Amino acid sequence: MVVSLADENSEVTVRTGLEACAWAVVHGYDHWALVGGEGARRLGGCVEAIADGRARPVEGRGEGALRAAQGLAAAGRSVALLASGSALAEVLDAFHDLCREGLPVVLLVPSHGAETGRSAPSPELTDLALVLDLPAGALVAASAHELVAFTLAACRASRDRQAPWVVAFELSAVGLSYSAVTLPDPERVRAFLAVPGGSSALPAMVAEDASAELARGVSRYGFALGAALRDLAREAQVSASGFAAEGARDASVALVASGAGARWFEPAFLGKDAATVTRVRVSSWRPFPSVEVARTIWRARAVVVLESLPTAVGSGGRLSDTVKAALADAISWHPGFSGIGRVPPVVALRPSGEVTDPGVWRAALRAVDVGEPPRCLVAGFAGTFTRIAVALEEPARDPVVRAAVRWLAQAGRAVAAFGHEPGAAELVVPGRSAFRVLVADHPEALRWEHRGLGPGSVVLWLGAEAPSEAVARVTAWGARWVALPVGPEHHAAAVLGALTARGGAAALELPPALAAVAGRVARALEPQ
Repeated sequence: MVVSLADENSEVTVRTGLEACAWAVVHGYDHWALVGGEGARRLGGCVEAIADGRARPVEGRGEGALRAAQGLAAAGRSVALLASGSALAEVLDAFHDLCREGLPVVLLVPSHGAETGRSAPSPELTDLALVLDLPAGALVAASAHELVAFTLAACRASRDRQAPWVVAFELSAVGLSYSAVTLPDPERVRAFLAVPGGSSALPAMVAEDASAELARGVSRYGFALGAALRDLAREAQVSASGFAAEGARDASVALVASGAGARWFEPAFLGKDAATVTRVRVSSWRPFPSVEVARTIWRARAVVVLESLPTAVGSGGRLSDTVKAALADAISWHPGFSGIGRVPPVVALRPSGEVTDPGVWRAALRAVDVGEPPRCLVAGFAGTFTRIAVALEEPARDPVVRAAVRWLAQAGRAVAAFGHEPGAAELVVPGRSAFRVLVADHPEALRWEHRGLGPGSVVLWLGAEAPSEAVARVTAWGARWVALPVGPEHHAAAVLGALTARGGAAALELPPALAAVAGRVARALEPQ
C-alpha cells in the first residue's frame, strides 16, 4: 500500500531515528558489531535491512563481538558497536580495554529501560550512566537529524583523537519516533570521512613531558569534535552542534535539557513562554561545553535543568551537577572562562513520566519564579495537547503515519510521532485542550488501547463495519464512537483531519479530495 500526500519529488524523507542511524552506519563505517540488548537488536535489524553489502557485520555477540571489533579497529578499520541495556553492562570491562588502548571505535547506545519486549517512552538515559565514567567522548542525540550527524561526526572524531566515542539516544522518544529528515549525499559522506585522521590506528607512546601531553589531550576531545562537526557541515551539508541556545537574551529563567526532552521547548510547543526564557540544549556530555553554558545562563534568576540522569538519593543528577560545576568554575575565574558575577540557583526538574507535555515547563517556570526557588522539582504532566493513536492494519499504518508527518513538516506544523510497538503509533501535537483520538479499522486495536481512552476521548472508526460489541465496550469506557468509513487511500487524510480537530493543529492546505475527507473528520470530532 502506498499513501502519498506530497509531491513525489520532495526532498523531505520521513524515517524513524533507528532507520536514520542505520543509514549513517551503513554509509559511514566499514564494520558494525551487535553486542546485544533490546534497542541494539532493533538497530541491528535496520542496518541489516539496508546494508546491501556495504558495512559488514562482525561475527558473534556480546564480548566476543566486541573483541573482534577491537582487532578490526587496531587494524585501522572504522567500527560501530551496537549495545544497550543489560548487554552493555556485561561488556563494560571489555569496552574499558578499548578506551585504555585508545582505539577509534564508536559505541551506539539506543537507551531504554527493562528489556520486557516493550519500549514505553522514558525521559531518562539510564544506559548512558554506565559509560560516562569511562575515558570516551559522549554525545546525546535529540532527533533523527542529530543522530545522523553525530554518528558520522563521531567516526571522524574518534580517529582524530584516537579514542572511543559514545553516541546515545532514547530508544522510544528518538529511535522509534518519526522525523522528517534530509539525508546527505553518500558521495559527500565519503568525502567527509576520507579526510585523514590520526597518523596510525594505535596512539603513539606518551612523550617525556607526560603532564604537558596529557593536558593537550584533554583539549583535543573538544577540538576533534568541533572540527568533525564543522567539516560535516561543509562537506556533507549536515549541521549539528554539541551546544545550542535560543530565546530571550538575559532572560530571568533559563531552561536546560539534553536528548529528547529538549524538543519540548521549541517555540511551537512552549507558545508565548518561548519569548520570555533562554532555552539551552546540550548534546555533548563529554567534552561538556562548560564555557558556553556558563556564559549563556549566569544572568538568569533561576536555571531549570531537565534531569536525564537523576540521582536516586539526592536532589540533583549528572546534568544539573555538571551545570553547577561549570558555573562554579566560571565564578572562580578558572582559566578558559571569562568570569561571571554570580551563580544562579540551579533547579533539577525530575519528570514523573513521559516528557511530551509543554505544560511541564510552564509549571516549572511558575515554581521557580519566587524569591527562594526549590532545589528540585518533580513535575506532573497535566497539560493541553492532542494525542492521535493510529492503529490500522499492517501494512497500512506505517505509510499513513509517515505521510502525515511528511505533510505536516512541509506545512511547518509541530508534531511528535512515535511508533512504540508493532501495530501502534501515536502523534502528539499542542492544542487548546487535552484530547485523545484512536484511529482504527479493526477490532483487535481496541484491546491494547483501552487504557488511554476515557471520558472525552473518541474512537474514529475507518473500517467498513462497526462491530456492535466494540461500540458497546468503547461507550462503557466513556468514550465516543465515530464511524467514517473511507478507502485506504484516504486514511492519511483522516489522520490529518483528526490532528486539526479541537485546535490540535491549524487547518492544512490539502488537495480538494483529501481536504474533503479531512474536513469531514475534523467536524465529526468536534464536541457534541
